[in-house]
Amino acid sequence: MLNDYQQLTREQLICGTHVHAEVRDPDLAVVVAHRLTPWLPPLLALSSSSPYWDGGDTGYASYRSLVWQRWPTAGPIAKYDSAAAYEAMIKELIRSGVIADPGMIYSDIRPSQHVPTVELRICDSCPRVRDVVLIAGLFRALVTRELEAVRQGVERDVHLEAVRAATWQAARSGLEGS
Repeated sequence: MLNDYQQLTREQLICGTHVHAEVRDPDLAVVVAHRLTPWLPPLLALSSSSPYWDGGDTGYASYRSLVWQRWPTAGPIAKYDSAAAYEAMIKELIRSGVIADPGMIYSDIRPSQHVPTVELRICDSCPRVRDVVLIAGLFRALVTRELEAVRQGVERDVHLEAVRAATWQAARSGLEGS
C-alpha cells in the first residue's frame, strides 16, 4: 500500500468505529447502504472526537474523517440497482489498479465483503462506551427502518452532494454546528 498510496499510507494514523447490521440479501444491502447516506452527517457529529492532528488543534471536531476522505474510494456510496452492479464497479476499480482488492472499498456505509451485513464506517472512535452503544443502536434502528421502507416500496431521493457538504459540516463542528 505504501508503494501505491505514498503519503496517504504514512498518515493513516487514525481509528474509526465500525458498526455492522445484518442484511443477508446482497441486493438489499446495496440498496439500504445508499438509502442510509443522509444519516452519515448526524452519525459523524454524534461520534466526533478527533480534533487533534500531529500534536495540534485542527479546528475540526472530526479531523480523522477528513484524513479518511482522501482515499479514492471513501465517501458516501452511490446508488446501485443490484449487488451485481456494485460488484462490477469493484471489479473495474481493481482492474484499473485504483484498489488491490474488494476490502479497499472505504465507503462511509457499505455492504460488508466478509459477513452478510451493512457496515457503518464514518464514525470516530468514541472515548466513551456509552457513545458507541448509542451509535450502534441508532444505526441498527436506521437499517431496520430502511429495510421496512424498501419492502413497502417507499422511494428515497439521496443527493450525494448535499451529503458530502453536510458531512464536512459535521466534521467541522460536531454537535456544536447546524
